[in-house]
Amino acid sequence: MFFVQLFQFVNKRVSPDWHVNDTLTLLFETLLGVRKMQRNLICTVSGFLLFAPVGLDAAEMGGSVTLGFSKSDISVVPNDLKTTTLDMNGYYDVGNGLSFGMNAALARIDITGGAPDLDANYFGLDGKYRFSNGFAVGAYVERGHVKDSAGLLLGSVTLTSYGLTLGYETDDLSAEVYYGVSDTKPSLPAGIDIKDFGARVQYDFAPNAFGVGAIGRTRIEGAGNSVDIDLVSLGGGYSFNDSLMAYGGAQRASIGLVNVDVTTFGLGLAYKTAAISGIPTVLSLELARSTLDTPGPSVDIDTVRFGVTIPLGKSKSHAPLNSVVNGIQNGGHSVVTSGVLGAF
Repeated sequence: MFFVQLFQFVNKRVSPDWHVNDTLTLLFETLLGVRKMQRNLICTVSGFLLFAPVGLDAAEMGGSVTLGFSKSDISVVPNDLKTTTLDMNGYYDVGNGLSFGMNAALARIDITGGAPDLDANYFGLDGKYRFSNGFAVGAYVERGHVKDSAGLLLGSVTLTSYGLTLGYETDDLSAEVYYGVSDTKPSLPAGIDIKDFGARVQYDFAPNAFGVGAIGRTRIEGAGNSVDIDLVSLGGGYSFNDSLMAYGGAQRASIGLVNVDVTTFGLGLAYKTAAISGIPTVLSLELARSTLDTPGPSVDIDTVRFGVTIPLGKSKSHAPLNSVVNGIQNGGHSVVTSGVLGAF
C-alpha cells in the first residue's frame, strides 16, 4: 500500500508525462540514491584535503568491525527476514588537522517464503581539515548498491553520493552541516534532481555517556514540483562500567504530502569480554521495531539483532556498528541511506 501510494503521488507531482514504469524506476532508485551536481567545488575541497601540509608526528588510526545476525518478523505477511551483515569503519588522523574516515557495510537479506533475496553493500569515504579554532571543512563520497537474486523487485540499483561539509569540533562536541547530491545507475530521467542536506551533532556528556542527534532532508525536484523526505534521529549510550554498556536510538522519516511515516526504535546492551577472556571483543544484543504508518493499515517489523565487534585500535564509534544509534552517528548523508542503515 505504501509503495503504491508513493508511486502514484510522484507520478502526478514530478512529471505527469511519465509512465508508471518510469515512476517505479525513480522511486526504487530514490530509496538508494540521487542525482548529479556540479563537481568543481567538491574537487577543489578534495584537492585541498589531499595536498594539505602533512605532519606525521601525532598520526593516529583505528576502527572496528562488526559481524551481525538478525531476524525480523513482519506483521502483515508470513515472510520473515534473516539478515547477515558485516560492518566496518576506520579513520586516519594525520595529526596536523587533516583526517580521513571510512565506513563500509555488506548485507545479505534472506526473505522466507520463496521471495527473492536481497544483497546490499555500502562504502563511504570522507576527508576534512580542522583549523586551530575548531572549525573544519571537508568533502565526502558514498556509494550504495542493492540487487535482488531474481531481478524481480529492484533489479540492480547503484547510488553514488557526494558533497561538502562544514563542522565545528572540541574535545566533547562534534557538529556538522552538509550539502550534497547523488547519481543513480540506471540514471534518472532528464530534469530530475535530488539534493541532500542536513546536520549532525554528537556530544559526550561524560567519559561514559554520549548523545547524538541528526536532521536531514532529501529533496526530489523536477517539472517545477518537489517531494521532500525528512529524517529526524536521536540516540545515545551509557557505560555502567568498563564492561557493560546500554545504548538506544530512534529515527522518524516522513514523506511529504502523502501522509507516510517510518519510525524505527532500537535498544541494546553490549558487553566487553576482555575482562573475562583477555580478548578485546564486544558482544551485543539489540531489540528494534520499525513501523510504517500509512493512510491504510500500519506495518510493524520487529527485529532481534546480535553482533560481535572487534576493535581495531582506538575506535571513534561508541556503539556496535550494526545498531540503530550507530546508523545515526555514522550513517550516510542521504536521508534514505541513513534510514536503511538504521533499520537493517
